[in-house]
Amino acid sequence: MTGNVTGAVHYVLGVIVLEAGRPAEAETRLRRAAEAGNVGAARVLGPLLYDSGRIAEAEALYRRAIENAEAPEVMNDLGFVLHHSGRTEEAEHWWTRAADAGIAVAMFNLGGLAEAAGSPETAERWYRQACQAGDKDAFLNLGVLLNKAGRTREAEQWYRRGAEAGETACMVNLGSAMARAGIEDEAERWWKRAAEAGDVKAMLNLSKMLRRSGRRGGAAWWRQRAAEAAEKAETDQS
Repeated sequence: MTGNVTGAVHYVLGVIVLEAGRPAEAETRLRRAAEAGNVGAARVLGPLLYDSGRIAEAEALYRRAIENAEAPEVMNDLGFVLHHSGRTEEAEHWWTRAADAGIAVAMFNLGGLAEAAGSPETAERWYRQACQAGDKDAFLNLGVLLNKAGRTREAEQWYRRGAEAGETACMVNLGSAMARAGIEDEAERWWKRAAEAGDVKAMLNLSKMLRRSGRRGGAAWWRQRAAEAAEKAETDQS
């Protein structure tokens, strides 16, 4: 077999045994695939190493993959590891390279770095690029950034785009914007969509709105749903 074929076989087998709950065997397969130059294997194995505390191994794995393939997705993954290791400048370098190659989540990450560094104009530029490249999370962050700057109408436009793309947090924020504007029917519609998608904050907002409008049965139902969802989330974390 050629290296590419060998890598592909071990990658597929690694994913299968990982899904079957055999992480040790999966790691062996994925490592062999990554060593054969399979980028997908490196991207699956990297998080396994990182989550088990083997951060230096994850970093080395990503660096080898980049040397072998110049894969921009792996550049973004490497940036994540570096950022969470406190090496922000190195993370920015790799995220910038990934963003220049069109990786939307890297653009989003750069926006977050800029926002944390107190550079809202740079953050806005990166969030806008991320939105245009298809990163749905960027709609929310851009909306929040604009809202903080007092550009509420622009923020609403981005919340709406995110909500229409299915982002529940954008639905919640858009609902709140509509409620503040007195457009309660639209606020209710967006909160209901987010609540039906499982968002607890939307359930509580909807419950309060229904109670104010005298629809106590619906208010009680959504309040109970919110309590059940919160309890489940707490149980899942324990």
